[in-house]
Amino acid sequence: MAKVIVMPKLGLTMTEGTVSKWLKKEGDAVKEGEPLFEVETDKLTNTIEASASGTLLKIAVAEGGTAKCLDPVAVIGEAGEDVSALIGAAPAAGAAAPAPAAAAAAPAAPARAPGERVLASPAAKKLAKELNIDISLVPGTGPKGRITEEDVKNYKPAEAAPAAPAAP
Repeated sequence: MAKVIVMPKLGLTMTEGTVSKWLKKEGDAVKEGEPLFEVETDKLTNTIEASASGTLLKIAVAEGGTAKCLDPVAVIGEAGEDVSALIGAAPAAGAAAPAPAAAAAAPAAPARAPGERVLASPAAKKLAKELNIDISLVPGTGPKGRITEEDVKNYKPAEAAPAAPAAP
């Protein structure tokens, strides 16, 4: 029997999570307890393990897609099993659509007030530190303008960048 994998609630204040990376693809064999995907929130990035063994039949939320806590993100079951009743086309499209919409709508202005809290994923903060990039200058395309690892990878310093090192 197929099992629906849902977006876990990893904290009291968590309302949604972003699938930052799938560690398996549709059709792959999965064992219970095996790493399945990575979920990113404004506070952490966590690897989620499969809660059942079988075949990954359906991925309902693509990489970069956001889902509310306890919404379906995937289905594990026996190969050839019909899962259309568990996850229809609408949730998959609805869950994957917000990420591109947010990216298109968020040529977010990196202009932040001095001392303003920067919303960034832990992976983005780590990468920015490794690349010696002032994360407060990176425009965020994630939920609520959060800076993602991809934002840091795609960041190109502007002409005003030399002024940034003056402020420690």
